[in-house]
Amino acid sequence: MATFCGVGLSDLSDSFLAGKTALTEAIKSLKETDNYLIIVFATDNYDHQLVLKGVKSSTATDHIIGFTVAGVFNSQEMKVKGVIVGVIQSDEMDFCLDAEENLSYDQRAVGSKLGSRFSQVLGKQNKHSLQLLFPDGLSNTVGRAVDSLFKALGSQTKYAGGGSGDNRHFLKTSQYLNDKVLTDSLVGALITSAKKIGVATSHGWKPISSPMIVTSAEGHVIKELDWQNAYDVYSQFAQQNGDISIDDTGFAEYAMSHPFGIPQAKEGGGYIVRDPISTDADGAIHCVGEVPENSVLRILHGDKDSLLEAVKDAARDAKKQLGANPVAGVLVFTCVSRCILLKDHFIDEVWAIREIMGDQVPIWGCMTFGEIGAIGAGPPEFHNKAVVICVFPG
Repeated sequence: MATFCGVGLSDLSDSFLAGKTALTEAIKSLKETDNYLIIVFATDNYDHQLVLKGVKSSTATDHIIGFTVAGVFNSQEMKVKGVIVGVIQSDEMDFCLDAEENLSYDQRAVGSKLGSRFSQVLGKQNKHSLQLLFPDGLSNTVGRAVDSLFKALGSQTKYAGGGSGDNRHFLKTSQYLNDKVLTDSLVGALITSAKKIGVATSHGWKPISSPMIVTSAEGHVIKELDWQNAYDVYSQFAQQNGDISIDDTGFAEYAMSHPFGIPQAKEGGGYIVRDPISTDADGAIHCVGEVPENSVLRILHGDKDSLLEAVKDAARDAKKQLGANPVAGVLVFTCVSRCILLKDHFIDEVWAIREIMGDQVPIWGCMTFGEIGAIGAGPPEFHNKAVVICVFPG
């Protein structure tokens, strides 16, 4: 039978019907079987327990995973209110789902426990694998969980995923595991496969400043750069390199296109992007994701062309990993901030992927609060302002 994918998208207001309609559309072209993996993304305009009930009403599978997101899209359109369901049907893949709660209390322990359980499955059935990870995107140190999970699983598997979101309200997000709606959790699905699964990560941001040392930081908060107030250093750079004065109201707009980048020592590692989202009265800069003290930072910049080229690079790379195998479906995680920056051109990201994969290939994706993937040959990282593309072989 090989592997087939189906995608359904609904923007109905009724939560149950939105879930049911999306699932029904996704499976209508697939053969009847119970070996599905169902991946559900929904915006926060819904009752998520009812969304899952709607999905479950049309299938007997117990392989359902997903989370709340800031927006959803298929190969043709994007919705800031909607439910999208992607279904992977295969006799060449096996699926193992699990979750660990209380992510914000001890990220390293959560990642280690989940990774340890997945490691017992890895390599027993199929040669190739992909570890999907859906953490609560409001946990500011998700990277610690990713690091500890990687220590348990290692480089035997590929990694992809993103942080759950809530349409940029930054209040509460949810993660799905079968019929459960969780929060403050890390949900995962280990896909083992007889064929290679393609995964690639890219972002399109380039350095425009000299290196700076993070001389004081705590978690996701940068307090000092080069022994100076972090906000002062950042605002001085803006003034000196564009004659732009950023006050409390202008910070967010400037920061949207001028994130920080942590250079990676690994060959081809590039930069791990950190999105500065706010400042406080002490002049500290709050980021999405942890910034280690004593690390090196550079200010980055990107535009529509560089961001779209990064998407094309990731799509080509992921597809190439399949070798001669056809593309059965494409799963995409892209940062919500890319959508904000690209505005009406965001759909160009999707069309670029479709052009590379083929017009008839099912594509489903979401806008996340941070992305999980590896750049080049490095380990998985928690990224900001990136895109992660997964390509499933037919």
